[in-house]
Amino acid sequence: MAIAGATGVSSGASHTVSSLLMADVGGFTMPQLQRLTLGNADSDGIPCYRICGFHPHRDFYEVYVSVDDLVLRRVSEPDCDGVVSNEIRRDIRVDESIDEQTFQFRPAA
Repeated sequence: MAIAGATGVSSGASHTVSSLLMADVGGFTMPQLQRLTLGNADSDGIPCYRICGFHPHRDFYEVYVSVDDLVLRRVSEPDCDGVVSNEIRRDIRVDESIDEQTFQFRPAA
């Protein structure tokens, strides 16, 4: 529930990052990838580490993490039709104040 609550604040990044690390969240996790490679690449002009690997179902994944701040910038993965989907993070703000109201629980009507 904490991850779900933070999803809006982080524009979905909290779910993306946690799903890469914890199977309980859903989605593929980094430890599942096989034949990993590490290289350098840019994502929107930002120098990144490019981590690539194959899921046990033979799908190819790429994860881009910025070199300077280790922020997840991009995840490329196949969708259910096998077409590559790119989730690209832009307008990332680090160490900014967040209005306290953002974290207030609002039950559904």
